Amino acid sequence: MISTHFKPLIIKLGLVVLISQLSVSCTESVEYHQPVKKTLIHSVYASAHIESADQYEHRTEVSGRLLKYFVKEGFEVKAGDKIAELEQLIPNINIDNARESYKLAIAGQSQLSELSIQLSQLEEQMRQDSLNLSRQKRLFEKNVGSKNQLENILLKAKSSKSIYEATKKKFSLLNEQITANIRQSKNNFELAEANSNKFHIYACRSGKVYSLPNAVGSIVSPQQPFAVIGKNEDFTIVMEVDEADISKISEGQEVWVKLEAYEKSYKAKLTSIRPLLDARNQTFRAEGKFITDIPVLYPGLNAECNIIIDRKDNILVLPNRLIEGDSIVYTPDGEKSVKIGLKNQLESEIISGLTESDRIKEIKDGQ
Repeated sequence: MISTHFKPLIIKLGLVVLISQLSVSCTESVEYHQPVKKTLIHSVYASAHIESADQYEHRTEVSGRLLKYFVKEGFEVKAGDKIAELEQLIPNINIDNARESYKLAIAGQSQLSELSIQLSQLEEQMRQDSLNLSRQKRLFEKNVGSKNQLENILLKAKSSKSIYEATKKKFSLLNEQITANIRQSKNNFELAEANSNKFHIYACRSGKVYSLPNAVGSIVSPQQPFAVIGKNEDFTIVMEVDEADISKISEGQEVWVKLEAYEKSYKAKLTSIRPLLDARNQTFRAEGKFITDIPVLYPGLNAECNIIIDRKDNILVLPNRLIEGDSIVYTPDGEKSVKIGLKNQLESEIISGLTESDRIKEIKDGQ
């Protein structure tokens, strides 16, 4: 049992220890850092994904029920290869009607043949009547035959000529009509055939079939992708560049790509910039190609890219956290002004004001 004589002394000692601990906990610790020479890189960040070169979403021209696939995902196809076949939702009788109309139009040419024969006969009759009239005129001039005979032959010649001219006109009009009918019915037939062929789906370009998202028996329409096809050994890095950074990048710049599927980063080159802002996410589309050490790639892989817009080697560099207001650092001797150059999110180039031997304060609050 502690004597009451010592209790005030123990309490005083306890207060001293407590005050000492509080004093230590409020003390700031100081660390010193020195500028180092290294390579400093300034880059623009862009989220990205991988696409196969010439990748396209194949869409149907018509709506229909998917009857059959002629390929599978992973198959190689050539331009013009048949991919699938659709069933028309409404039976198409237009092609049968157009075919029959075309046949009837062609059959109409037989009327022309008959009329052509008749026209030839009428022409011969007209020529014969014209010869008879000439002969009768010569005889009448020699007082052979009566005037009544001459008038009858004249009337017959005029009649045969009128009938011939009328039939000739009829032939011409019928020929134009039948020709127009044949041309129109042929066009209708070809159009009906073309519409029917739209239910047979063919590849537009050669490549690998990456996706066939529809199940056999389902209804497909032009509003939805029917197949995704692209090149198998050529891939593109598709980057989304913020509109605030678009003026900083240009074709040919170095790009470092970090794929979520792999642990390391891969070197690439910026190959194109699409000069159109995507209003949905306020970004520009930029494309790149891997340069060396290309990994195994698949369309749709997600990536993060750093587009190198500036680089300096063997320069004096200091962390940004040690620089106040882009110009002030603190040394053991006090405040010092510096001039900075290239800067990224973490570090700045020191152009003047410091050397490698200088020590810079970093003040940290005690824990």
